[in-house]
Amino acid sequence: MRSPNLYDRRRLGEQKTIDLFSGAGGFTLGAHLAGFRAIAAVDVDADLSSQFEKNFPGTRRLLLDLANNSPEEVMKQCGVEPGELRGVIGGPPCQGFSSIGKRQKDDPRNGLVGRFFMHTAALEPAFFVMENVPGILEKTTKSMLLRGLETVSANYSIIGPIRLNAWDYGAATRRERVVIIGIRNGSGVALSVDDIENLKIPVTKRSNVFDAIHDLPEPNQTGWEEYARPAERGVRGQYARTARKVPTGGLGDKAAIKKLRQGLVSGFHETSHTRDVLKRFAKTEQGRTDAVSKCPRLDWTKPCTTLRAGTGKDKGKYQSIRPIHPEQDRVITVREAARLQGFPDWFQFHETKWHSFRMIGNSVSPKLSAAVLGLLKQRFQSA
Repeated sequence: MRSPNLYDRRRLGEQKTIDLFSGAGGFTLGAHLAGFRAIAAVDVDADLSSQFEKNFPGTRRLLLDLANNSPEEVMKQCGVEPGELRGVIGGPPCQGFSSIGKRQKDDPRNGLVGRFFMHTAALEPAFFVMENVPGILEKTTKSMLLRGLETVSANYSIIGPIRLNAWDYGAATRRERVVIIGIRNGSGVALSVDDIENLKIPVTKRSNVFDAIHDLPEPNQTGWEEYARPAERGVRGQYARTARKVPTGGLGDKAAIKKLRQGLVSGFHETSHTRDVLKRFAKTEQGRTDAVSKCPRLDWTKPCTTLRAGTGKDKGKYQSIRPIHPEQDRVITVREAARLQGFPDWFQFHETKWHSFRMIGNSVSPKLSAAVLGLLKQRFQSA
């Protein structure tokens, strides 16, 4: 049943959103940072979403397969009715479109793009934002995207697809994503591709690897450690200082926040390397790639390369290729990867490095999602 008065300002002032295919919560975090209230997040992968309730205590986490559950069932479990939400956000699994993977046209995960739009059409939000990898625009896969958009195109003004790079919007990594935005007809909100492009940070003010990780400690066996040094003063240390802030608005795990207040931060479990690997890493210069492992060595003065996720249990449990630290002869830690992607230090990840890197590598950068969603919040407030 359609909720009455879909665009009643008092109801939309609640700023409710739902994250479909939420994973670790990069999109959900961006929504919170933009001023929305994520009331529910849906994902089928228990490992990727394992820390969701710790990081977002006020958001209902639902382990549901969106391919095999009806929109009515999803709405029932989320506790919402059609037209109640300000926004629906999400990033359907992208491995079937990724240029890094095999890019198989018949990958069953490709069909989940259509399921995102089907659920969105039933939820009738004031807006939606979907993100995916650039490979979704390739000739062999774009047709799937266009079929999905047909589900909502009659009721929404579509902006995009737009290619966006997380580095342009504040993260310390080059990570291209495709974003599609839908604005419900009759909302009084206007948005263009240029509006999104105008959010870009000037090149001279964008972050690099040093900005992101210069204050972090070396890895150890416990996973927790004190910061190695204070964040740099001035603009150069702003990225690190922001990451070290205690969360507000009810976000974060109480135990992790307590340790953060004590100057302790997690995500530093060490990775063992053989003597031969250490020798090769030592010979690999910044900005170059180790020929055997294919691990790129980070350059202090440049953004990180795209962080990869690896695969889940259903696809062989392959570890992702991890960058080498700029100076130390080792791959980066979970917390260093999280910093580069734009996650704050209070954000918790899986107890294993494998799943932690999957969580980070599969996530949209919170800095990118916060920028896009912040603009949407501003436009709806002024409409």
